[in-house]
Amino acid sequence: MSGFTIIEVMLVLAISSLLTMGAVIGLSGSLNTQRYRDSVSSLQSLIQKQFSDVNNVSNSTSTLNCAVVAGAPVLTAGAGVSNGKTDCVILGKLITTNDGKTVLTYNVIGAAVSGSFAGDVTMLQASKIILNSVGVESYDLEWDASLKNINGTVAKFSVLIVRSPASGAIRTFIDPAIGIVSSGDTVNLRNVITAGKLQSQLKVCVKSDGSIRSDRTAIFIKAGAASSSSVETQGETTSGC
Repeated sequence: MSGFTIIEVMLVLAISSLLTMGAVIGLSGSLNTQRYRDSVSSLQSLIQKQFSDVNNVSNSTSTLNCAVVAGAPVLTAGAGVSNGKTDCVILGKLITTNDGKTVLTYNVIGAAVSGSFAGDVTMLQASKIILNSVGVESYDLEWDASLKNINGTVAKFSVLIVRSPASGAIRTFIDPAIGIVSSGDTVNLRNVITAGKLQSQLKVCVKSDGSIRSDRTAIFIKAGAASSSSVETQGETTSGC
């Protein structure tokens, strides 16, 4: 009569446990990696959508109760007026974050201006843009990811995508260091419209919740961005993260 000794059984159980543990750890790591990739992809899609909306003259505001007072647009409560029938114009979108966790997108409104201007920058400055607090979209990064600068500090940025009232061309102004804290923050908002910020680019690192080590992907928006194709992801060898 033959059989297994207690030592042999214990060895089999020990090896089986180790194999099971390794499989569980491997599966958990794969899930965490996929979640991280999903968070990067979702953020990229969100930003690309704003470019597409501006290019397609699409916005989430069907009516506006807006009047131009002292040359600046003013939103007031009450029944809205159909777009195109006010002295205000919807110029584009603002993408901003002030904490690296929540990304806000606003419709950008300006006063309709006429006359001769030296270029798009001066014309947009004259429109004295404001943000429409109605229809603002708030997006929290998935799977507890966060945005950091390459030096490890919390990312704060503003990306203003507008259509030129004169030529219809898409202009993108980027401030890689300042986030717009609210729809009433017109000072920082209007300071974004400068020739220098028209030539700026944005690169922010998407950091995981710490469950994986391969969190080295960056979201990159090219200087002079005019379409969704200008929003890219960069991996470990090129991101600097």
